[in-house]
Amino acid sequence: MKLIGSSQEPRERRCCLVLSTLRSLHFYLGVHSTTSMQHSLPTQYHYVRIAVAPVTGRDALGLRKAVQDALTQTFGVTSAALYVDFLWVAEDGGQFVIRVQKDDASKILAAIVASDAPKLSLVKESPFLPSLISVDEPL
Repeated sequence: MKLIGSSQEPRERRCCLVLSTLRSLHFYLGVHSTTSMQHSLPTQYHYVRIAVAPVTGRDALGLRKAVQDALTQTFGVTSAALYVDFLWVAEDGGQFVIRVQKDDASKILAAIVASDAPKLSLVKESPFLPSLISVDEPL
């Protein structure tokens, strides 16, 4: 019995088989280039940094209510029940970071932009939490 890639095959043939196997594996894993092996980390969450105006010293509960009101105003009562996890609130209540499901991120972003009282504005959003730090004001 002759094994593929065994020492019984010529060296060129073994190299071609190995490259072919690597290409198939890269395609299966979603890496379409054989020259670079970049990997993306799958995530089910999306992170959003939001600014509040006027700054009223709200706590996480008040800010959660503001986000729910924005969702209700934009999409109705059903969308107000979307899962929103508050990860950080500034001491003065002027900014906060939330984590949402990746599928719900577009609804949350649209509701934030459309909100009016208090005015919520998008500072930065990303599927990678540490990238929210790279704005003018530190967390």
